[in-house]
Amino acid sequence: MSITVSGRKMPVTDALRAYAEEKIGNSMKVMDIDPLNAEVVLSKEKNPANPCPDTCEVTLRTKGHIIRVEEREDDMYAAIDVAAAKVLRQLRKYKTRVIDRKTRNGEKTVDASPIPVSEGELDLDGLMSELSDDEVKKIIPRIRVIARALPTDKSRMVRLCQELNLVVGMTGDGVNDSPALKRADVGFAMGSGTEAAKEAGKIVILDDNFKSIKDAIWYGRTIYHNILKFCRFQLVINVAAVVVSAIAPFFGVEEPLKVTHLLFVNLVMDGLGAIMLGNEPAQERYMSEPPRRRDESIVSKSMMAQIVTMGLWLTALSFIFLKAPFFDTFFASTEQKLSAYFVLFIWSALFNAFNVRSDSFDIFKDLKLNPGFMRVFVIIVLVQAFIVNAALIPVPVFGWISNMFSCVPFPPAGWAAAILLAFTMIPVDILRKVIVGRK
Repeated sequence: MSITVSGRKMPVTDALRAYAEEKIGNSMKVMDIDPLNAEVVLSKEKNPANPCPDTCEVTLRTKGHIIRVEEREDDMYAAIDVAAAKVLRQLRKYKTRVIDRKTRNGEKTVDASPIPVSEGELDLDGLMSELSDDEVKKIIPRIRVIARALPTDKSRMVRLCQELNLVVGMTGDGVNDSPALKRADVGFAMGSGTEAAKEAGKIVILDDNFKSIKDAIWYGRTIYHNILKFCRFQLVINVAAVVVSAIAPFFGVEEPLKVTHLLFVNLVMDGLGAIMLGNEPAQERYMSEPPRRRDESIVSKSMMAQIVTMGLWLTALSFIFLKAPFFDTFFASTEQKLSAYFVLFIWSALFNAFNVRSDSFDIFKDLKLNPGFMRVFVIIVLVQAFIVNAALIPVPVFGWISNMFSCVPFPPAGWAAAILLAFTMIPVDILRKVIVGRK
């Protein structure tokens, strides 16, 4: 005989049966299981000496789950507290230094936590007020449950964790939770809670589900990673554009990128680049990453290595294309070659957008989950192709567009040469990742 909870069967042990019968007063016995509804059906055998009251409710605990026994018409049901089961499952999944939980509750310990306390972990039952700040700080890494906590204990715990440079999240639903919710770095107010708690919290959990807190953390990390991807994408192009524009005149190349070219580059990086990378899908691996320090720089060592490496490689590509005599054979004039360099620079930025999608080698993974990426990619390619070839259309306005961007049409062989050079951004970054991985 077993109880099915969230797809997992939990045996009804003799100890559980004895505990249930003791609490209910031997007025009924466990008879059957309803696995679809995760309920234990109890026969209603009244004990005349100790009859079950008309409304009977008993809280049982077994293997970390809370079971609520209550009367329903002719039968008694021991219903699994599904919310507690979900909390337990999520905490077990993310019970690492990534999310370190401290359960605080005003109830006694047995009711406060459906989470088993492991060996080496502490369960404070009304003892926090007896400890000094220094004593609490020493045991904070081991604390898992603080039962019979006062409102001041909750605010105090938040303050002490922040003094240890920890990022603190606090959940609450009552008026007395408001100070702690306000003080915490992220206050999670329950949707069923008081208006005071909702005003004090930064996030309102509408369904009162711990999984929603996990999802908030997950998507928060996704947004952070997407910001980092955008920064990498933008800074690589900025480094190359600044270096090339600054030193090209010393090598006999006047204005390799015109002002209008730079404006188009900024459009690609700032607006359209944000659309490409801002909608990258959430990855499960984000939840396994260690927490970041409060004072940690947004530009990490690996991020700086990618920016410098790819920025220097794009700079080298630029001068190889502009100065190597081999590439002069593809163009009839200097104007054509500079127009082709404009194409090379934009395509290099687009190929580098694939590089920043992942720190590993799966840079093309889950593209279908971000349809905006390829959509923007194609739009940029078509717009630039139109700008470069606008002069081929015998209408004055298109000739004006061509002159404004200082672009002239050039042969298909020149397009192929520029695009192939730009594509080297991908294998060079893969090589960099291999070298970094070996270290």
